[in-house]
Amino acid sequence: MRGRLLLLLLLLALISLLGQNKCFANNKIILAYVVQNQRHIPNPLLMTHIIYAFGEFNNDNDGIIIPDTIKLEAISKLKRINPKLSVILGIGGKKREGFSEMASDKYNRTKFIKSIDFILNKYQLDGVDLDWEFPTTEKGGHTARKDDDINYGLLVKELREYLGENKWISFYSNNSAAWIDFKRMLPYVDYVNVSGYNLNVPFKDKILHHSHLYPSETCGLWSVSNSIKRHIEKGVPPHKILLGLPFFGRSKYPFPTYVECNKFNHFFHENEIKWDDKAKAPYFADKEGNLVMGFDNEESISEKIKFLKRMGLSGIFYWNYDGDYNNNKLSEFIIKSMYSE
Repeated sequence: MRGRLLLLLLLLALISLLGQNKCFANNKIILAYVVQNQRHIPNPLLMTHIIYAFGEFNNDNDGIIIPDTIKLEAISKLKRINPKLSVILGIGGKKREGFSEMASDKYNRTKFIKSIDFILNKYQLDGVDLDWEFPTTEKGGHTARKDDDINYGLLVKELREYLGENKWISFYSNNSAAWIDFKRMLPYVDYVNVSGYNLNVPFKDKILHHSHLYPSETCGLWSVSNSIKRHIEKGVPPHKILLGLPFFGRSKYPFPTYVECNKFNHFFHENEIKWDDKAKAPYFADKEGNLVMGFDNEESISEKIKFLKRMGLSGIFYWNYDGDYNNNKLSEFIIKSMYSE
């Protein structure tokens, strides 16, 4: 009880130190995705930004609908508790089909942007996050066009011109930094959300870690650090990068392929937790010591926070708030670690 009280006092002190602009002065960003169909309203003292996930395309692909307006209203009202909190409208999710159709047509882009502006004003939101994960390719399972990257650039340019300079605009980027023309996008966006998870898809005969910081033989040779460096090589300034953290693990049969942190004990209570010091990553191991699920814990998150500070990144985001342990163990650890020296 005493520890929780001290944490609350620390959080309140941090809030009083936050700056006045949309980037919260020189403080690092802690952004939580909050999924509309999940049960919890988040504790607004545990993050600086929330992305409501997700607004979805209407049937004509020229506007946005909100699946759960009550949840969005409740999240927006959290700013009464934490006046420095920013609430962002995320667009995408499972129904990403509309991006290519919308962006390819000037008239549809205009209607789409006006729809966003209407929602931002109605619910007193602070900006928009675009989750178009695979422009120009159908690898994501949705339609695509060869000129999607050009149209995406036009979309964010027109979005910035319409919304003005004071609204947040960000977009998701996959770990390979592929399929996006960053030079077209960067002049008009505040941040690029670099995934930081799902690095490796489980195969039938082998599983690798999906969110390890550095390469290793056990966890895999592509890593979070490689992903960040690839984005910087492609011209993304470090101060525009937010690093993604998963509140879930990746496994394979006989376990589920996607397991949130609050379900770990149910599925992996008989497995030993091991630490790959080269990768700076924990994993559940079977009786033979083989990796059966990669995930993040306080130790690996601490290493990633050290990394992002060293690289000059602006902060982190995590997917998603409801995936945390029931006592908010990871989100509480993150805010304490991000603001420590």
